[in-house]
Parts: sequence; C-alpha cells; structure tokens
Amino acid sequence: MKRISIILAMIMAFTCATTMNAQKKTNKVSKIAKTEKKDTVSIMTARAEKGDAVAQNILGAWYYSGKFVKQDYKKAAELWAKAAKNNENPEAIGNLAMCYQTGHGVTKDSVKAMGLYLLSIKKGNKDIILQHEKIVKNTGSLFSSRLLSTCYTKGIGASKDMEKAIPYLERIAKAGDLETETDLARYYLNNSQADKAAPLFKDAAKKGSVSALYFYGLLTHTGKGTKQNKEEGVKLIQKAADKGFNAANYQLGKFYYTGDGVVKDYNKAFNYLKKGAVTNKDAKWYLSQCYINGQGTKQDYCLGTQYLADTYRAHDTQTAKALEGNSVYNNYLKGLKKYYVDNDYAGAISVFRALQKKNVAEAYTMEALCLGSNDYANHNSKKALKSLLKADNLGSVAAAFQLYKTYTDGIGTNKDETKGLSYLTKAANGGYGQALCELGDKYMKGDGVIKDQNKAAEYYLKAEAQGQLTNASAKNLIKCYEEKLSALPDLNNAKERIEKLKMTKVADNLTSMLNSIVK
Repeated sequence: MKRISIILAMIMAFTCATTMNAQKKTNKVSKIAKTEKKDTVSIMTARAEKGDAVAQNILGAWYYSGKFVKQDYKKAAELWAKAAKNNENPEAIGNLAMCYQTGHGVTKDSVKAMGLYLLSIKKGNKDIILQHEKIVKNTGSLFSSRLLSTCYTKGIGASKDMEKAIPYLERIAKAGDLETETDLARYYLNNSQADKAAPLFKDAAKKGSVSALYFYGLLTHTGKGTKQNKEEGVKLIQKAADKGFNAANYQLGKFYYTGDGVVKDYNKAFNYLKKGAVTNKDAKWYLSQCYINGQGTKQDYCLGTQYLADTYRAHDTQTAKALEGNSVYNNYLKGLKKYYVDNDYAGAISVFRALQKKNVAEAYTMEALCLGSNDYANHNSKKALKSLLKADNLGSVAAAFQLYKTYTDGIGTNKDETKGLSYLTKAANGGYGQALCELGDKYMKGDGVIKDQNKAAEYYLKAEAQGQLTNASAKNLIKCYEEKLSALPDLNNAKERIEKLKMTKVADNLTSMLNSIVK
C-alpha cells in the first residue's frame, strides 16, 4: 500500500473511536469487528451522501488509504472535492490539494495544488505549514519550499517574516528558478545588501532575466556589490532598454541628461525620458526640465509645467534648485497663479505681456485665456484669437488646443469645425493631454472623423501616460479593454487595467504646486 501523506495521517487521527479500534493490528478479524467496520462505512457513507462535509472528508481519507474500503484515489478525490465545495471544509481542501500535487485520483496540477493549499491555510488549516516544513527538512521538496516561501512573504497562515522565507527562496533559486532568484536579489538590494544582490542579478541576467540585467547594470554603474564600471553599466542598462524594460529608459535618460558615465546629450536624454515617463514619475520630472529649458526638444512651458506639477512633491529639493535663477519661468508661474488661483486677470495679463518680450509662446496663450474669460471686465474674444494665433505660430500646443475650441464653437470668429479639427489633431500630436483625450473621444464615437476605436485607444494610452486621462476618456478606454482591441499592448492584464481605470481621477496638481512653490 502506498505511503499515506502526513496530511492524511492527521485526518485519520480524528476519525471516530470505532474506526480507530478497527485499525488495531490483528491477524484475525472477528465477525463482530467485520460487522462494526461494515456498519461504520455504511453510516459514514449515508452521512456523506446527505452532504455532510465532515463525513465526506473522513470517507475520502478511507478511500485514499484503503482503510475499511478498497483503495480508490479517484473516489477519494471526488469526496474531498464535494467536501471542499464552497470552501466548506479546510481539511478537505488541503487533501484535495494533495491529490493534485501527487496526481492521485486527478490529473497532476502543481499550480492548482498550490492554490488549494493556500486556500486551506487561509481557511484556518495552519497544520499544513508545519507538515510542509517537515517535508522540506526530510526531502528538500521544492514544491513545499515554494508553498512556505509564499506563506511567509505574504503572511498567509503566519506572520510576514522574510527571515523565515529566505531559506526557502534560496533553495528555489539555487534549483534554477529565475523569477525567484531575481526576486530574492531585489529583496537583498532593497535591504541594503548589494553584496548579496549583485551575484544573484548577474546569474539571473545570464539566464535571460531582463530586470536582472537592468539591476546588475545599475549596480555595476554605481559600484555597489561589485566593481564599479560606469561604461559597462550603461551598456547593460541599454540592453535592458532594448529588450523593453521601461525603467532602463528612465535611467538612460537621466544619465544622458546629467552626463553620468556618458557624454551629456539632451536629445538622447529627451527621447529616453519620453519613453520612461510612461510608467516612471522620476522620468517625468527630468522631462519637465527638458520642456522648461528647451533641452533636447522645443521649449514648452505648458507641457513642462504639467509634468512638473505631477512630480514636484517627490523632487522638492531638485525643483527648488532648478527654479533658482530661472526668473523667466518663475514669472510664468506667478502669472499662472494670478490667473488660476487669484482670478486676477489684469495682473496676469501684465505678467504675460512682459514675458512676451522674452518670446515665450505660452505667454500669448495665457494672455488669450485671460482675454477670453467671461469673468474678465475687459473680455475681448477677437483679441484673444489674435494672441492664440501668435502663440500657435511660436509652437504652443496649448494654443493649438484652444484654437480647436475657438473655431469649433465660433468664439470671436466664424465657426469652422474642419479648421478646429486640424488644430485639435495638431495639439494631440504635440502631446497635449486634453487634446489626446478629446481626439480619442471623437474617434471612439466617429464624431467628425471616421470611427476607429483602435486609434482612440492609442490616444487614450498616451494621455494616461502623462497623467492627463479624463474620467470620460477612462470609461471609453475601459470599453476598449472589454472589447479586447488590438491596439492595446497589455490585454493579458485586462482585468487589472480595468480596475485601475475605474479609479481614474485627474488631480488638480497645478493649483497645489502654484500655492506651494510660488512666492
């Protein structure tokens, strides 16, 4: 008879007294004992057929071990599955997990077994942890090591304890599990143990881990945990970027912006930062400086301010230092505060007209917004239009967006939706967040353009990357994920993306920043 698992043995310990007596060693079983066994099986079967989960669990143990009945793994698994239904019996869930782990009575499925073990533990069956600790000690089981590492890292059935998890993680990593090796290296790195992290990252990088390639490159560049070689570090990070690891784009952008280990190159910096900004706020901060200072791209105070407003809190010291001596941009921020916070349109116009002498494109855009406001006593739509056209000629994407609204609504000029659409497209292609959402909405509905939901999704993703996705556009993007449009690069994570999009909220970061840093 095959060896009964420790888990099963635990169950058998709780079997009724009659059953325990029936298991006593004997060479001759009396007729009375046979009758008692038969009665016990009959009683337990009757209870199990009525849906008694405890009886189903115990009867399953008998079929699994061949005690009192003919051994039948399939029958055992079926009984445990019934007892485990609706998460009713934690012990049965654990026993069913054992079936999937061993392939007894069901098709072997380690993933399903792991899920069931964890569910059983969550439901209170903590004995599984003790049992698998013994298994690891006696056999070195990688499956049990993975189960235990999960319990201790996530706090399932036990307190979170990385010190207890590490021996199991190390065992799995040494066995060649690339993901675990990389995760363990990241843990060491995050806990100031670069000397332990570096060799693990190096090994994982050789095995094909892109994230390990990036981190080993970073450690090589900084000289933490390994010999410093900035040039080699940049090469490794470049390889990670080429393989699609987005954090590498940010790091390369930062290197080229500051000239750290490479020749300073604002054009390269801007291109890498633009890619990195999709998921990295640190990249957004450096990107704000590129726009504000015209480094690697055309100067655009509007786009620069958008990125800065989204990141200044995390870079307060850097922001303060960057603003020192930049009187032109500081005055622009003062003008913004007068307009957005103080509603002092006359004061704002005075500031922006002074900046026009410095050839600041956004100064004309903001003057137009002041002149076009119905709350301004000297409201003048025609003069506002002239300022917008001047700003557009100087390359202001914000002006292009305002011109879209001006011509679409016929404000201070004849209504011209065709011209308005051309300005909207210009603003969107220039990276203006509101324009990206607006144009995406039009393609989503077929409003003035040929309906193209894939194109709409592309615009929405660009707006989201800038933190400019509106609530309405977020709802449309959710529809795109629900319909599994081909333009979406992450359909495998559609459910997670939908949940994240439901939480979309455009924060008023600009007002917060103006109140915080404008004196």
